[in-house]
Amino acid sequence: MPKTTEQMKATTNEMNSTMGGMYANMETLLELSRSKEAEATRAEKFEAVLSKKKGIGEKITSAAVYFKSYEYQLATLKESSRLSHKMDSFRLDAVNEFTRRMCDLYKKINPNKMSPTKDKNLDNAFYAFAAALHMNHHFQEQIAEDNHFQTVSFLDIIKEALRKEQYGERLKEHEDILLTGLNREMVIELLKARVDILAGIAFSYMTDKREMGIKAKGKGLLFKLSGGRLGSIKVPMTLDEANDSTRRTTIKTLDAALKMKRFLGEIGVEKDLEKYLRSGYGNLSFTGSEDQAQDNKEINEIEMMVKEILE
Repeated sequence: MPKTTEQMKATTNEMNSTMGGMYANMETLLELSRSKEAEATRAEKFEAVLSKKKGIGEKITSAAVYFKSYEYQLATLKESSRLSHKMDSFRLDAVNEFTRRMCDLYKKINPNKMSPTKDKNLDNAFYAFAAALHMNHHFQEQIAEDNHFQTVSFLDIIKEALRKEQYGERLKEHEDILLTGLNREMVIELLKARVDILAGIAFSYMTDKREMGIKAKGKGLLFKLSGGRLGSIKVPMTLDEANDSTRRTTIKTLDAALKMKRFLGEIGVEKDLEKYLRSGYGNLSFTGSEDQAQDNKEINEIEMMVKEILE
């Protein structure tokens, strides 16, 4: 009996060891598969953003999937909660890939001459990445919600690095890479572009250029042809007739633009709204009686936000 018991114990230990090895191998295979599929998705979506065949809407959609496909977005609960060194490694990989690819794009554009009102392919690609920086994969969001910790977007990674730099805190390796040489200039311009593209999207919700008269169109064309020296951009505002969903979405989008502008101010970077947008926003007419203004809190809130975005 004692001999049989020892043999059974040895057999059980061997089986546990075998099962443990199989589980470890399975985890490794799953990680390799995840890595390969995520990398393929990012490569595909990055090319889609650069494609001349894609409009700005499709570019933003592809950029969103690109950011959602970084491995730190797809990390398991174990990786996210207990393996901080592995998460830092994932973020280092993400930063290295992003800066190398984006620098190639950045060298082909002129941030000082960009405008969301122009339809230029590479400029629109840069705006698309700027607009989608905050996107998180639903897998990360679900794990974070279920286990009570914060999600981390690529926008959060950029902001954390710049905030640490501003206050003289020690940077992690991926944050150092993000702020090295041309990379720092590029991410600052990306954040400035984010203010403009979000403000531009919000402006499209608030107005309808189809209702512009001939005189307004002429002034707008003159403004563009003169580089902003003559004329003005004046698009009829349609918020009075807009439904509640449009107004709420306008507020949400303008709020995101303002948060980005405020953050830039916190780190000592001034950001004026792009000149065509600035002219358009400056010519918006918030009219109505005092009673109407009091009854419509959303339009009143939008008016206050417009004043801030123009400051």
